[in-house]
Formats: sequence, structure tokens, C-alpha cells
Amino acid sequence: MKMLIVNDSAEACPEEFLHTWVESFSKELIKRKVISEELNSKELSVVFLDEKDAKRINWQYRSKDYATDVLSFVTDDPDGFGELVMCPQVLKKQALDNKLTYENEVTRMIVHGVLHLLGYDHEKSPEDDKKMMILQEQILTALETPSEKKRHLKVVPSNGEKKKAVVKAKKPSVVPAKKAKVVKAKPSRAVKAKKK
Repeated sequence: MKMLIVNDSAEACPEEFLHTWVESFSKELIKRKVISEELNSKELSVVFLDEKDAKRINWQYRSKDYATDVLSFVTDDPDGFGELVMCPQVLKKQALDNKLTYENEVTRMIVHGVLHLLGYDHEKSPEDDKKMMILQEQILTALETPSEKKRHLKVVPSNGEKKKAVVKAKKPSVVPAKKAKVVKAKPSRAVKAKKK
């Protein structure tokens, strides 16, 4: 999957990291048969907006008067995968709340947004929510780096001795993502709305 990043926010964007990460992400989606090779050849646009602009777009398309983490926009561009509009300030707060790095929260929301673009919708029903969140966590767990996996390890004393210890893996907790809704619109509308 190709990725176009547009950073119209005051925050720095981890572009190099994201371009490298999205290669692994798209391979994981193909491996799981979530997307085809043909869909993988399309371009995903990721737009970063400051809170004021993200709030305006969330109001315009969802009638919600706050900046949200990610909005997903389906495209009718034959070469486009879709567009995600993200708010770095919201993502940084969520990263702190979820005890994640900013980069991890951005990738979590890219997975979340892409699943919306693919038709998953956690707002339809509890069953749909469970299906989407399980797939999201499976993908994120598969893409964890060794250093991220260490974060899930804890030292547990063996046989009551304090000197010896064994390492037991702690299951990653499922952190429910904030609810975002798929909004059908041309990708360029989000950026045009920002400029108004």
C-alpha cells in the first residue's frame, strides 16, 4: 500500500517511521486476506490536522463538536484506497492515556481507520464491534516490534525466591479505540474543508 502523508498540523509527523511501518501493515493485511494485491496497489492518504480544523471537519461530516482521533473517508478515485484525517493533539493525549508511544497510537488509529475503509463498523452492533476490535488487536500484535513486545513482559518470582525470576508474557490488553465513523466523501473534501 502506498501512503501519501499531508501534515497540515503544527506537530511533527513521524513520516519515515510511518512509510516503513505501512509496508509491514499492508503485508499483514494481505497475509490475513483482508485486502487483495490489487487493493494493496492503491494509495492511502493520511492527513494530519490541528484540533481546530479536525473539530470543524468532525462537525461538518458527523455533527460532533470536538476533534477526534481519526476520520475515514471513502474515495471514488480509482487509484485511491481512501483518506484518513487524524488529529495529532488528540492522538498524543490518547497515547498517554493508553501508555503507548505517539507512533504506536498513530499506527493503532491507522489500522482502525483502514478497517473502517474496508467496511468494518464497530458502531453497528456489539457483534460488529467485537469482530472489528479483535481483528484490529490481532493485526497490531502481529506488527509489534521486539521492544514493544518487551513492554508486555513482567518479572514474576519463581518458587517464592526473590533472587531467581522467570519472565512470563502478559497478554496485551485490548484498548478500545475511540469511536470513529466511516464517512463517504471524496478524499479532497476533507482538505478543502480545512482551508475554508
